[in-house]
Amino acid sequence: SETHQYLDDNPTGTSSDNYAISLTLTDDDTGSDTDNTTLTVSNVAPTLSAVAATNVNENGTTTLTGTITDPGTLDTFSLVVNWGDGSAPQTFNYAAGTTSFNETHTYLDDNPTGTASDNVTINLTLTDDDTGSDTDSDTITVSNVAPTLSGVTATANVNEGGVVTLGGTITDPGTLDTFSLVVNWGDGSAPQTFNYAAATTTFSETHTYQDDNPTATPSDNITISLTLTDDDTGSDTDSASITANNVAPTLSAVAATNINENGSTTLSGTITDPGTLDTFSLVVNWGDGSAPETFNYGAGTASFSETHTYLDDNPTGTPSDGYTISLSLTDDDTGNDTDSATLTVSNVAPALGSLIISSPIN
Repeated sequence: SETHQYLDDNPTGTSSDNYAISLTLTDDDTGSDTDNTTLTVSNVAPTLSAVAATNVNENGTTTLTGTITDPGTLDTFSLVVNWGDGSAPQTFNYAAGTTSFNETHTYLDDNPTGTASDNVTINLTLTDDDTGSDTDSDTITVSNVAPTLSGVTATANVNEGGVVTLGGTITDPGTLDTFSLVVNWGDGSAPQTFNYAAATTTFSETHTYQDDNPTATPSDNITISLTLTDDDTGSDTDSASITANNVAPTLSAVAATNINENGSTTLSGTITDPGTLDTFSLVVNWGDGSAPETFNYGAGTASFSETHTYLDDNPTGTPSDGYTISLSLTDDDTGNDTDSATLTVSNVAPALGSLIISSPIN
């Protein structure tokens, strides 16, 4: 009774192999005999154990480790790893005698979108060179990292009706994350949302300030508020401050029609103001001793037309007189402009009606 250890079933690539054992028996006087027998050597599948992987943040690298056990000491191994993130499975090859492994993988994002972290299952299939195999798995958590806003700047000073440029930098280790930037411009307008693709690192947006708010100030400090959110709920906030300046309105093309006494002149002119939300107050001194009149106009008013009756041409003793009309236009943010117009008011000669003599005179 004799023993022999078969380290492997050969040839490679089979689950079992038949071996022919040949025997030759010789006595001490050179007599001999031969015989043979057949046995089957079967492959034993390898075993995976102690499989573990480290939790990571997006764009971080996990380390996958485990133990390989196989009584076939001549077996080589192929380990196929499906990392569970949609990337192609990876194959790692190990030589005979390998008893452990250590592999790494980078998770670019925590999928699916819309979550702060996700559990990912890593599936492993270990196969030896004789078709024996074993499977195992491990679950890790891939966590989102919130994006960061930095270097946020805006045009420091802008006149009403002018455009501000807002810029900044986006940093996010999750190279597959997309972004949504909500900007509250601080002027009472509705917040605006800007969407950016994955890998966006800078932004530049513009906004027109139609007015310096609040009313009744020549300039106002305005805070622009920003909220940046990635597609996995991570967010960051920042702000920038600007000064919005009022621009005084301008009076132009001011004119008044010449009239006869007790007639009405028409005073007209143009209002120009880049602040499209500004309202206006026009004070007119008609130059005839009457109290100045104030006319109010809504935002967007671009012209005016007002009338006034001149009861007489003053001073007395002249057939006509020139009058200067003085105008002062003020917007709701204290901006002001003045102008004037002249007109001639002519006297109208009196007229006698029909004379009637009621009786003879002696």
